Amino acid sequence: MQCTVNVCQVTLTLMGDGPTIPWRLLDIDFLVEDPEIGDGQALVHSLQVNYIHQLVQSRLIDNEQPLDDLYACLRMISMLAQFLATSY
Repeated sequence: MQCTVNVCQVTLTLMGDGPTIPWRLLDIDFLVEDPEIGDGQALVHSLQVNYIHQLVQSRLIDNEQPLDDLYACLRMISMLAQFLATSY
């Protein structure tokens, strides 16, 4: 499953067919960029992306609405990155 919502793109999968199998985050790519810094340089550093990947994966487990939570979490992180870039 792939989902893109103008701020990030994630790739998810299920590791089985059971109803209790949690989603697994395979990849995350932030699409927010600042065109004024280095020809559209990414606003989220690769070390931050790794941390966010771990954070989001932990929130996909034992969650009643994992995809809604995933969207809300990534949306807030992307909005924060955009805000910080424009406030300097």
